[in-house]
Amino acid sequence: MLINPSTHRLPVVEGTRIISLDLGLIGAEIVDPVTPAREWVVQGLYAPIPQRRLGGLRAKVRDQKGFTGFCNQRDLEVLLGLAQPDNWCEWAAHKYPAPGVEGWYGICMDSADLEDDLYDEELFLRAQNPGVLSGDLDIIRRIHIEQDRDAEDYWVLFRDINPETGLGPDVRQGTLYQRWNCVQRDWLPWTRI
Repeated sequence: MLINPSTHRLPVVEGTRIISLDLGLIGAEIVDPVTPAREWVVQGLYAPIPQRRLGGLRAKVRDQKGFTGFCNQRDLEVLLGLAQPDNWCEWAAHKYPAPGVEGWYGICMDSADLEDDLYDEELFLRAQNPGVLSGDLDIIRRIHIEQDRDAEDYWVLFRDINPETGLGPDVRQGTLYQRWNCVQRDWLPWTRI
């Protein structure tokens, strides 16, 4: 077990869900259990999402072709060899599933993960471009939605202002989708890239 998320709250970077500790996981490599040629590397750790049925921290991972995905703590513990399928998961109060069986999520992305990834991209752009981001910025993201569902998204910055005050920059994660628009999504078969 990495940590017990019900008894340990890890510090996050203010205004984000990024955990400021790496727990020795950044750079850890994971072989995809379905596509062994696909290797994932842990890029960062993120706070649990309270609304999710399965709690625990989340790991952002990236593969050798630049696709990003997220893995929940329970499945990450199995993929890293810290837990074995059918053993009891103390913090989740059920058994660890094996890859591919019912209850296994593995590496995927839901709406919260997609938001965290887009916000990371914006933070990177802000580090390179201090002040208000200009309206000519765009982002291309490769994302792993779920097994056999990979996509490339094209995002365009609409405006970098607070919609209520008209002042910028607006750096809040809660207004992210008022700044960025996804103008195109292309589904890409990973094995053909």
